[in-house]
Amino acid sequence: DPNNKIGLAGQGGLRWINTDKVFSYVINFENADSATAAAQIVTITDTLDTQVYDLNTLELKFFTLADSLYKLPKGLQSYDGIIDLRPRLPMYVNVEVDLDSVEGILTWKFTALDTITLELLNDPILGLLPPNVDGVSGTGSVFYTILPYENTQTGTTFSNLASIVFDMEAAIITDPWI
Repeated sequence: DPNNKIGLAGQGGLRWINTDKVFSYVINFENADSATAAAQIVTITDTLDTQVYDLNTLELKFFTLADSLYKLPKGLQSYDGIIDLRPRLPMYVNVEVDLDSVEGILTWKFTALDTITLELLNDPILGLLPPNVDGVSGTGSVFYTILPYENTQTGTTFSNLASIVFDMEAAIITDPWI
């Protein structure tokens, strides 16, 4: 499934990891080639276990849309900005990233905007994530890093998953990354 979450591979059959190292996660998403419309709003929600992850160490790194990579400034746990997709697509995208440090919920929201009004696009054919008929244009990803708590015990299992929502469709739940 191209809608997935990937983290540290670990070593051996039990996938042992060194908790002194930064954990890197990427969540990939794709508007299927069979989709009937481009996605105008894409929301990725990742729930982090507040018992094992030190949310104070979370750092947003970058995101991709199609073949473009957008680096975020160092040290951010939230972000709100507008990027210009022209000339590839005739629109802006508002990117909002928020970490709820109480609940451990990291949310990325991408919204396609009209370049003149800065309102949601009126054209149902246009969107920031078209059907992925060429293997690139309908794809994206988000990337962040985080550390576990220093006192994490040997044998602790790290597991979480993400949900991906295109517009008002049902959530796509990734397989858990364990």
